[in-house]
Amino acid sequence: MVLDKTIPHIGEFTKIPLNLFFVLGFIIIRWNPIEKPKWLQFLFVSTLLFNLVFGVVCMFAYLVFKSLDTSIEKTAYIIYSTFAGNSLMKLACCFFNLKKLHQGLKNLEKYYPRTVKERADYRLDEHLKAIQKYNCYLTIYHFGVTSMFNLFPLIESIVLYYRNEESSFLYLLPFPIFYFHNEKSSLGYLIAYINQCAASYSASCLFLGSDLLLITCVHLINMNFKYLAKTIREFKPTGNLSDFKKLKGFIIYHNDILRTVELIDDTFNISILLNYLGTVTIICLIGFQLVAGTNFLDLVKFLSFLISVLTHVYFISTFGTEMMGLSSDIGDAFMHHPWYDGHIQYQRALTLPIRRSQKPAHLNAFQFFIISMETFKSLVSISYQFFTMIKTSYVEE
Repeated sequence: MVLDKTIPHIGEFTKIPLNLFFVLGFIIIRWNPIEKPKWLQFLFVSTLLFNLVFGVVCMFAYLVFKSLDTSIEKTAYIIYSTFAGNSLMKLACCFFNLKKLHQGLKNLEKYYPRTVKERADYRLDEHLKAIQKYNCYLTIYHFGVTSMFNLFPLIESIVLYYRNEESSFLYLLPFPIFYFHNEKSSLGYLIAYINQCAASYSASCLFLGSDLLLITCVHLINMNFKYLAKTIREFKPTGNLSDFKKLKGFIIYHNDILRTVELIDDTFNISILLNYLGTVTIICLIGFQLVAGTNFLDLVKFLSFLISVLTHVYFISTFGTEMMGLSSDIGDAFMHHPWYDGHIQYQRALTLPIRRSQKPAHLNAFQFFIISMETFKSLVSISYQFFTMIKTSYVEE
């Protein structure tokens, strides 16, 4: 086999999610030791920590020094808090499970194709193109939604001012945050607006980076399952004891990929659970806002945000379902390759990998339920039930 120096590095798969973390100063893994300058990382981390501490304190201070008068204001505050809290928990999941995440990524790098033939057999270019497309579209859409939340209040303030509907500039801000300076002055408003935009984009990077890294890892795992099943089906035993060496390689490869699934699941299972719970909460609250009545700009923002959150859960569920099917296919590959041409001891040894593949590899929501399209359908159904209950209670009141 000829070594192909043009093979895309595995870092091309994880480029977008890892760069989203790096923008905040976090380097999840260094594929290249001199890839990122440390001084830039320190600057980004310092900015994030300042926004984090300042934002959390000011959001809680809003409840003390300000008032949420209407149901729409209260539900909006809960939606913002849920999203911010979810983003921070995703960072915590990656941080506290960094060693497991590193090991999982190193396992995937271990079996990454390095030759011309492996590149074709793995269908590497097809898989790389697919995951880059998914990551790119999700990133553009999610940051587009974040930009709506950031820009709409400023646009509304400018429009109302030049229409002379207000005698003075309203100084509307994107999110309900209390400031210890006068944000109704020109300079104070500029500082507050920049701070809120930076905080919202930081939260979006955390939220998006974690989900895209999970999807990318599962996509790479699925690529390995496909390749392993293909290789097993194409293997033709010779009837000699030398077949055991090939079988041993299959079993080690299979066990390593299953171990990688466990490492990735341990890293992200709490994050996945929060995704599902947060999505149920957001669907119900946004539905309530639609029933209670809200202005057009808020309607556009929250509906776009709802689509973004649902899309994340949908992709995680889709990739999780695909992984279950592909891991089960390993057993089918062992049963349908020409095993009958192998040595009698080789045939007897096949029962172990077949039995192991009968329990599909899967993602968990912190051991509460298995991630699949069935759970996604249940999520939508449960959310709708809660929404109708909230709607009925609100109408009766």
